[in-house]
Amino acid sequence: MVLQGVAQAIKECIRKEDMVARWGGEEFLLFFAETPLEDARMTAERIREKINGLSVDYKGMPVSTTVTIGVAEYDHSMNGDANIRRADDAMYRGKRLARDCVVADGSPE
Repeated sequence: MVLQGVAQAIKECIRKEDMVARWGGEEFLLFFAETPLEDARMTAERIREKINGLSVDYKGMPVSTTVTIGVAEYDHSMNGDANIRRADDAMYRGKRLARDCVVADGSPE
């Protein structure tokens, strides 16, 4: 139920030309078409805020949600796995720093 709520929140924040897919257990992978890093970071922040306000009812108990998002601009000189790893690394930096945040690739710790 929580994953469905998160997926719906993401879909409400992205454009038709963007793509979202579930990536592993609790992770999602988003591709923003022709989007500079700063614009992607701002969209990720809107997604974070929407998910942060999401409350899912589970067996009569509200379950609040937070999300840590890593953002990287696609580098055509790298393969897809390397680009995904950059965003993944940014996400893990965010989890180490504070959680419930957006961290862009190349941001200082």
